[in-house]
Amino acid sequence: MFDTLIRGGKIIDGTGAPAFDGDIAILDGKLKIFPGDAGDIQAKQVYDASGKCVCPGFIDVHSHADLFFLNPLVHNTAKISQGVTAEVAGQCGLSDFPTRSCDPELYARHKQEQSRLNILKPEQTDTFAGYRKFIEEGVDKATHIKQLVGHGCIRRAVMGSENREPTAQELEMMKDLLREAMENGAAGLSSGLVYPPGVFTKSAELTELCKVVAEYGGVYTSHMRDEGEGVLVSVRETLDTALAAGCRLNISHLKAMGTSAWGMSAKVLEMIEDAAAKGLDVVYDVYPFTASMTSFQACLPPKEHTFTREERTARLKDPVIREQIKQSLLAGESVKFSSLRSLDDVLMIDCPVTTQYRGKTVAQVAREQGIDPLDAMLDILAENACATNCVYFTMNEDDLTAFFLHDRAMVCTDGLVHSLTETTHPRGFCAFPQAIDLFVRKKGCISLEKAIHKMTGFPAKWHGFANKGELKDGFDADVLIFDPETVAPGFTYGENIRLCSGIEKVFVDGVLTYENGALTGAYPGRFIPNK
Repeated sequence: MFDTLIRGGKIIDGTGAPAFDGDIAILDGKLKIFPGDAGDIQAKQVYDASGKCVCPGFIDVHSHADLFFLNPLVHNTAKISQGVTAEVAGQCGLSDFPTRSCDPELYARHKQEQSRLNILKPEQTDTFAGYRKFIEEGVDKATHIKQLVGHGCIRRAVMGSENREPTAQELEMMKDLLREAMENGAAGLSSGLVYPPGVFTKSAELTELCKVVAEYGGVYTSHMRDEGEGVLVSVRETLDTALAAGCRLNISHLKAMGTSAWGMSAKVLEMIEDAAAKGLDVVYDVYPFTASMTSFQACLPPKEHTFTREERTARLKDPVIREQIKQSLLAGESVKFSSLRSLDDVLMIDCPVTTQYRGKTVAQVAREQGIDPLDAMLDILAENACATNCVYFTMNEDDLTAFFLHDRAMVCTDGLVHSLTETTHPRGFCAFPQAIDLFVRKKGCISLEKAIHKMTGFPAKWHGFANKGELKDGFDADVLIFDPETVAPGFTYGENIRLCSGIEKVFVDGVLTYENGALTGAYPGRFIPNK
């Protein structure tokens, strides 16, 4: 007798092949596929999937799950409710490991920062082996997790947020931290080259670290230095780094941001294919929205990121320094700020102090107050101690579509999820249903089977989720039942969170984890080490 039987669904197996009618049985977390009819086989639980699609669970290849492990209800709801059953966490140079510092004073500051953020107890992240144990034993996981190591965290652990190149000794210390992580199952290295301290990092440093990743067959993922006017230069740097290191590459949330970059998608894709022809194993991920989201302080000039958050806030309140910051912004010293057409492109969604600004653009706040938009921006940052997140409307749909349709594209959320009641970007809760709704149903530019392949079989193989991503005899029973006619995001920018429609049931390793719009309370997710 099987544990579970799913009858009568349209099976999309994750390979990109045409869908077929059939039944799916699960025993001890493994799949048995019956094209057509399974006949009179018996199961403890039987589910009718008539009129529905059955496919592998989605794989989120760009996740910030590790930043929210201490809030498992929120994180697991966000992912499972949109059909995600596996994730690659630790992106954009950010990870909870390492907090260990080679300098006692720096280590004390790390401990203070971790405690303030309430992320993890610092002693649990002194080594990746300890961090892995925490993930395996101390986290309620509804999804499977692969974990990258953030370059920013490695650099900060060794040399703080200083704007300089590492000494030879410091570089070796960073490599040692990375090597220990790789030996204990880390999936690779991520960089965030618009955030401190990544913004101060030269290509040669990244290449040396990626050589360590290459030794273990790991992956390098990069939030590139410039996704706007300088996107071609940044793509070249990222490709050359991976080529020089002999390392596999996943470019993070690929985009052409700002009107000066619109239309560059064709050239970007040409560059990626040229690198592949030279032997680079390269892919990229996209989220299916024309707006991004990140902290508002990312718009400040790089110099400001050499200071602590408290120092940065004080500088914004100093009239003389504030004027210097304004002139630096107007001179184009901030890549993020320069990508904006105007501050009407920036929607405030997380203002812990000035909550009255949520759902308004910065320019709207400026008009209401009768002040210059740039002054409104700096006021908002200062009043909220630089702890503000925004949605940025800087992309167009033609580039987004071109990126999504390419064979090297995967789907991601890149979502930051703090609560189930916040106002936020919909990608954290709705990226995968959005991809189906936009590209399959509304635009009709790709088949459902091919879209599902980008979310399941392709990322499973490339990122090393063995026995996942396909509905195949003997594979792990990570399974999603959804309604292809109603699957869609539940909310849009600036609205309160509502869960996606059309996602009916989600199984992880054969365990029902989501049904009737809610988690079941089961947490069968596992840490998946790099092989």
